[in-house]
Amino acid sequence: MRATKRATKAASFRDSREYLAAELDWLDRALSLLLHLFHRREAKTEGQGLFLSQKEAERLLSQNPPADEPDAEALRASLDRSRREIVSRRKASLEEGVYLSLPHLAHLFHLSPVEETALLVSLAPELDPKYAKLYAYLQDDLTRKFPSVDLILTIARLQGAVGPQGRFFFSAQAPLLRWHLLHPAGEAGLPIPRLNQGLVLDERIVAFLLEIAQFDAKVLPYVQPLRRKERALPSPAAEVVSQLQGLITSQFQQQNAPRRKVLAYFYGPGAPDGRGIAEQLCETLKIHLIEVDLAALHQAGLAGALPFAEGLRRIVREALLQPAALYLSGFEKWREEGKGDISVMESLLREASWLTFIEGTEPRVPGAISEESLFLPFALSLPDAHRRIEGWRGLIDRAPTTIGKEEIESLSLRYRLTLREMEEAMCLARDRATLRSPAQAEVTCDDLLWACRERSQVHFGGLARSMTPRASWEDLVLPNPLLQQLREIVSQVRHRPQVLHDWGFEKKLLLGKGIYILFMGPSGTGKTLAAEVLAQMLGRDLLKVDLSAVVSKYIGETEKNLQRIFSGAERSDAILLFDEADALFGKRSEVKDAHDRYANIEVNYLLQRLEEYEGIVILATNFAQNIDDAFSRRIQMSIEFPFPNEASRLEIWKKHLPKEAPLAEGVDLEYLAGQFKIAGGNIRNIVLNAAFLAAEAGGPIQMVHLLQAIRREYEKMGKLFSESEFTLPPALATERAVPKRSAR
Repeated sequence: MRATKRATKAASFRDSREYLAAELDWLDRALSLLLHLFHRREAKTEGQGLFLSQKEAERLLSQNPPADEPDAEALRASLDRSRREIVSRRKASLEEGVYLSLPHLAHLFHLSPVEETALLVSLAPELDPKYAKLYAYLQDDLTRKFPSVDLILTIARLQGAVGPQGRFFFSAQAPLLRWHLLHPAGEAGLPIPRLNQGLVLDERIVAFLLEIAQFDAKVLPYVQPLRRKERALPSPAAEVVSQLQGLITSQFQQQNAPRRKVLAYFYGPGAPDGRGIAEQLCETLKIHLIEVDLAALHQAGLAGALPFAEGLRRIVREALLQPAALYLSGFEKWREEGKGDISVMESLLREASWLTFIEGTEPRVPGAISEESLFLPFALSLPDAHRRIEGWRGLIDRAPTTIGKEEIESLSLRYRLTLREMEEAMCLARDRATLRSPAQAEVTCDDLLWACRERSQVHFGGLARSMTPRASWEDLVLPNPLLQQLREIVSQVRHRPQVLHDWGFEKKLLLGKGIYILFMGPSGTGKTLAAEVLAQMLGRDLLKVDLSAVVSKYIGETEKNLQRIFSGAERSDAILLFDEADALFGKRSEVKDAHDRYANIEVNYLLQRLEEYEGIVILATNFAQNIDDAFSRRIQMSIEFPFPNEASRLEIWKKHLPKEAPLAEGVDLEYLAGQFKIAGGNIRNIVLNAAFLAAEAGGPIQMVHLLQAIRREYEKMGKLFSESEFTLPPALATERAVPKRSAR
């Protein structure tokens, strides 16, 4: 008996190709039967399919279906035998672990036998054009080369009973159309009965069934496959990988319990390093990882290229087909700019994506708690100085470079980057070195500093402008007490680690660990220049905040912009310069309406964020009396920049004239310093404008050029003047156009 069973046991299919060939053979038999029945009902005539004959109309109105003839019975019997053999061999194949693409696709999307038949019937014309002609013939319309819902259901009935509910397998909510496995054929938007609707198999599904490695072309611009890079994760990140691996492994080991979908949410300043966690976990699990740019996908929807909901569903479908985990980046930008419906996205992920990572910034919880999924938030902090040093060393060891140990430590202290941002900065530096020397690209410290600065700019989004400091102490013309105050600021910054950490003062300061400085004085007296000198002496970037971009009329937007500025400055250890600070740090007013209330909220938020910031903040203002008292109390050092006296103005005139500039013999800088009471910023403008006038005249800079430039500066300032101010004394009335440097 056992020997007999072994002999009659169905042989399994070797692979998907053999299985699909058997299914297509069955489809040929099914179409032969339908063609026989169709031909017996009405003999075909030339041109039939382009019109409806009277005989066909009468048949459609008849209540009695035609009975099968002997030939049809033989065809049906052959068809049934073929179907039983396929079912038996398919079962044997699956039991032996043979991969069959069509049954696997049905398993992934929970498809019924009718829906499997729909995929098979739609696949046939993609493999052989004869099926398009046969479908058109059977549908009595030469233009209908794709199978209709009615034809698919007719073929499905040859496998078994299909009730009236069969048409609902092709509704927009059913898997075939919801997951874009099939698409309606013809022009979109035209009303057509569902049974008459033609269907086309999606190109990605064609490739999947034929086991062709291919990514969905529609979503390819918004995704990128990720592979783990050669790096060692720091211990906190490695612990997260271990926890997730243990959780997922335990789920697969439970035989009876349903597997819950896992959604890991990374947030905090170190959230970009979540990608490294995801990469290592997926490599351990031997699965692919796909990164999705939600913001770019949203922009594609706005541009009409691809609706966001369809794009995201296609990406989730891709993750099921590969299989792969998803890493969603650009989440906060999508949520803020796109006003994305997070609940819809979460519902889709719970439905199908078994492992998803989201990179955010703020802590959050899902809108709906589900027993079918696990939501796991992970707060990731920035790597400390020690881990940053280790990270830079690992990157530098793999690249040709001359960067030494001290430079690595200085770089690690100056820029508080995540490991992912450090990798991106190293790539930028390597590209810059390659541009400089294609044959032998050696990364220098300047390359890496430039790359870190460029990488840090990403955080500001146009809210602040990075200024490369070039000025030095020699460029400042200030009274000695003010210069001494500025030198004390430099000293404080340099000795902060010793005073705060080594001497224990940090324990006494819960907040307010930064250095907050107020520069006050008339416009053009050197406040911005002094900030630039401080940045140069301390080796830091100077970030000048654009108040016009920061302050927004929309409620809550100003606070978001300030958060972005302070967070970005913390990452680059930059000096923040708020010019005309009284516009933002002004006195709070009595609340009389909603506008006053929200304006006061902005000031309160700014106070809170200022106390939390541990770097250097410089507030520059022309009107110190307008600064809110709460800010004034937090100011550690206040420096008043006086309007320059005659001796200072003379020094400023000299400093603003380059050595290379030709200066006429008759130019009297002492006269200009005494005659015109203007600030250093105005003198800089005047000297530059006078140089252009001299260049146009084709000679050296003369008094007439300087006086003309002063006149234009007065007009720009709206300052009243008389013609007598611009009348030269007799001794200076005649100028000789001879270059001379003695005037300086």
